[in-house]
Amino acid sequence: MDDSVLNNIVKFEYLSNLIKLRYLRDCFKGSINNGAISKLIVYSKKWKVLQVPSGSINNGAISKLIGSISPDEINKAKILHSKKGRAFLVYLNKPIYFGNRKGSKKIGPLIRENDLTEKREIKDLYEVNCLIKEEIRKSDRWFQIFCEYILVKISLHELIVDISDEKYGYLDLIKLIKISEMDEIKGKDLKWVVIYALRLGLDPLSRYNGYKQDISHLKDCKYTELIFKRDQWCERANYALSLVKERMSRNYLTLVVQWDKYSMCAFDCGPVFIRKRREPLVSKLCFSFNEYSEWNENKALKDKMKEIIEKDVNILIGRYNNYFGNGNDTVEFFQENRDFVENIEKMEAELKSKWEQLKI
Repeated sequence: MDDSVLNNIVKFEYLSNLIKLRYLRDCFKGSINNGAISKLIVYSKKWKVLQVPSGSINNGAISKLIGSISPDEINKAKILHSKKGRAFLVYLNKPIYFGNRKGSKKIGPLIRENDLTEKREIKDLYEVNCLIKEEIRKSDRWFQIFCEYILVKISLHELIVDISDEKYGYLDLIKLIKISEMDEIKGKDLKWVVIYALRLGLDPLSRYNGYKQDISHLKDCKYTELIFKRDQWCERANYALSLVKERMSRNYLTLVVQWDKYSMCAFDCGPVFIRKRREPLVSKLCFSFNEYSEWNENKALKDKMKEIIEKDVNILIGRYNNYFGNGNDTVEFFQENRDFVENIEKMEAELKSKWEQLKI
């Protein structure tokens, strides 16, 4: 990967994590817009009862419902761990797609006194995202660039915050195989290939082709058990990845490379991180994953994953519910704990220091 491209990936990583901290800081420090929270509560609900016979939305009923949201409901609304990261999108004052005939609604800003259009880091993040998108459009190394981007934007969040013995594992393997059988693999399907591979610690950039292997006996394995039995499925997984590389296309891929759309959970769930060295991360992380020898030890899965990732990545904040405490994610928590601002500002200084050490 060219130095200039790597620099843009690392800058994207720094800026996106800086903005996570700015979101936390502003929610502790600023005045929450109760009107925006009321709209978020209402638009997130099921609306069948508020539709007229033609199927269109009864706007009068919606306005009345927004006005009826109580102060207690507002206080209990989540601004961390919100569904699909919608609270963060309200903070950005971006239109949010709610589905079910609701379409996209612009209901922000979340913080009354914030004018994010004037924030330099927001503009810088849009700019560096565009540069990465352009490299994916024109570079012969486009797939590597795309994999590095997905790791930073989505996969580190999944491996640190979302990882679960129940949710992931065998099903990821089956979905990866299913996509590999498509005639052309592009856009969001290629995004999912990278996500499934990285969840399993498979290097999507490896040139090893693997071979067909019966994996049906593994269908009842939980995630940790499946990873421990890697030799029983890795050939099949690598074979699927080899088919993907034969059939993949960069068509529609730039629609996926948007920092402020899709998979926004990292911005209101964590983690906050920055790499330890100015090097590509995907292959190094997968190597550490494969070399890890304690899958069968009596440790929490999240602790095992932390040990793997911290070989190459500084994790400043992992899961927000561990850092702030379970349930401490509501409007009320932020408004009653403004002294947390000092901690967040120290964290921002630490992030900036580690960024400067990378000498971009």
